[in-house]
Amino acid sequence: MAWDTVCQGGLQTVDGIRKRFFMNVFVTGVNGQLGHDVMNELAKRGYEGVGTDIQPVYSGVMDDSAVTRMPYVQMDITNRAQVSSIIRELHPDVIVHCAAWTAVDAAEDEANRPKVKAINVDGVQNIADAAKLVDAKMIYISTDYVFDGQGETPWQPDCKDYAPLNYYGETKLGGEQAVLEAAAAECDIVLNAVTGIAGLRPTIAAVEAGNDIALANKETLVAGGRRVMDYAARRKDPRYRTRGK
Repeated sequence: MAWDTVCQGGLQTVDGIRKRFFMNVFVTGVNGQLGHDVMNELAKRGYEGVGTDIQPVYSGVMDDSAVTRMPYVQMDITNRAQVSSIIRELHPDVIVHCAAWTAVDAAEDEANRPKVKAINVDGVQNIADAAKLVDAKMIYISTDYVFDGQGETPWQPDCKDYAPLNYYGETKLGGEQAVLEAAAAECDIVLNAVTGIAGLRPTIAAVEAGNDIALANKETLVAGGRRVMDYAARRKDPRYRTRGK
């Protein structure tokens, strides 16, 4: 069965997309902050990624940036069969997995926990297993919530001193371990925060409403996509850990 892929120019087959580009980069969660920036960063560096998210069409920030015009395919990462089928047909060289449950406080709600696990653990497992089947490199984005926050120095690439602070951290650790056990990870990047235009929507709205806003220094407003791609490009170990500084 051929999957139809939605892009700004209309419908085309996944196979058509695969043949169009010299190197396939598949990015999940492109309707969110990090995925939005990763896609734009790929375009800046001369690559045209294929984006995916759970919505039928791209529904992230409509800022007329490259991501709004790049190829897009609908995919539910918790649907194992769908993930396997799409990744097999796209046959990407690289998968940048940005999709995740990121509402840290809401993850503590007992009613939300099954969904949080389905996205942050099971969904990651589905992506990692499919990546292994097509021999794709996978970049997984973890979080410093897998640690207890008591460290004084940067964590080393092979640090195993896990002490998740909360359920969100537990599930991100579960996803991290799933990727590494599947031997699909090219990079396991641990960040404590990412910023970008998609994440600045509340701030922009507040400014437009005439509210006073206090921002940190400009160095904190580093686009998440650029950080991810820079870390991946300069890696020396299979995993690269950072506190996001």
